[in-house]
Amino acid sequence: MKKKKSTSNPTWQAFKQHKRGWLALRILAVLFVVTLLAPLWSNDKPLWIRYQGEYFFPLVNEYNETAFGGDFDTPADYLDPLIRHNITSDGNFALYLPNPYDADTLNDFDTAPDPAKPSERHILGTDDRGRDCWRAWFTVSVIRCCLPWY
Repeated sequence: MKKKKSTSNPTWQAFKQHKRGWLALRILAVLFVVTLLAPLWSNDKPLWIRYQGEYFFPLVNEYNETAFGGDFDTPADYLDPLIRHNITSDGNFALYLPNPYDADTLNDFDTAPDPAKPSERHILGTDDRGRDCWRAWFTVSVIRCCLPWY
């Protein structure tokens, strides 16, 4: 019995012979994975918190501000200076992500006027509402990669 030859195999083999094309495909694949994993390295919630001997996982569960010594029974704003102080002092610990902003995070405690220029806090600056442009760029990249017709 004869094996059926794949019609794409010769094309794929020919493509792999072009070093620039192969390199470009690898770079695109890496960028695609990085943009899909953006919520794991750029989010306004810490990965985990140790507060007064208890462990919290804000990426999985939503906690109220009162759980961290705040005044209101509303979802915790981890950019709030009081909450940040409470969860990072007196033996408490919070593991923050490299970029502590989500695509739609409005940082009410930022001192720079909006739109802000690029700085240490915001690599690409902020838009007119104070949202981080670096995270927004990756959000748009995911949409454009997954839905190219959009």
